[in-house]
This record gives sequence, structure tokens and C-alpha cells, in this order.
Amino acid sequence: PTHNRYNVLPENDHSNAHPEQRTTTTHASVTQKKTRKYKKKKKQNNTKKISPTVVGLWNAQSVGNKTQIVKENILEDNLDLYFIVESWLHENSKKTIGDMCPPGYKHKQATREHKKGGGIVCIYKEHLKVQKKKPPDVSTMEILDIIHTAKTKKIRYVTIYQPEPE
Repeated sequence: PTHNRYNVLPENDHSNAHPEQRTTTTHASVTQKKTRKYKKKKKQNNTKKISPTVVGLWNAQSVGNKTQIVKENILEDNLDLYFIVESWLHENSKKTIGDMCPPGYKHKQATREHKKGGGIVCIYKEHLKVQKKKPPDVSTMEILDIIHTAKTKKIRYVTIYQPEPE
């Protein structure tokens, strides 16, 4: 045969070949060898899959009679952190907070003392490393400053509720 599947002359038969065909033949055979050599190698991916953090935010306008709704929202959406503004909770509202937190969850809060309304709560999965930072001393708004440490990264969540002026 005068042609193979690459449409060039075999390597060992250069007697009657035009110079361009000889170059092509050599190029084709080198390409074939490289293809065979590297075809079996597969790229390995050694990176671990990282799950995203699922975060929710809700303006509850009082959670007093909505504790079951809060719990259902957390569980249905598998939330890692759930921020609630206008919780209307105070520091001594332990029963209501206990009713809102599903098993395996904890909470941090910033309350509005001596006034009606306001308040911010963060309900989070207890295995997460969550730290509440001291907010700046301001009287015009409520601030809940949370730092979530995930492996080597820190993520800061600052939730601000600014009520209407009185």
C-alpha cells in the first residue's frame, strides 16, 4: 500500500516520496507515539469537596408566637446559620429561644433592653465555631457581630437592625 490511514507513506518507504511527504510521515509517526504514551494518564483530583454554608435571614416582627415557624425554616432549609431581626426577645427570654432552637443548634443574640421590639438572634449548628464580637456602642441601631471560623478561614456576619426614629 502507498497510503496508511493518515494518508502518508509508511516510514520505511521514502524512495519515491516527495520531500514534503517525508516530513509529514515523520511528523505523523511522532504524533502517534506521543498519543499512545500519554493516552493512559488520567488527571487526578485530590481536592476535598467543601460544603457551602447555608445562611438565612428573616424579619420576624416578634418570634413570641412563631417559634414553630422558626424551627421549621431551619430544618427544612438545613440552615447552618439563621439570623432573625426584630425578634422582640430580651435577655431573660430563655423559654422562647429554647423553643426556637432545634436539637443540635445554639444561639447568640443582641437584645434591645428597656424598650419594646427590636433584637437580633443568630441560631446556628452547634458544631460550628461561632463567636460573638462586642459591637460598637451606638444607640441608633442594633448590631449582632458574628465570626464563623471554618477550617482556615474566618467569615464575619454583621447583622444590623435600625428601627424607625421615635
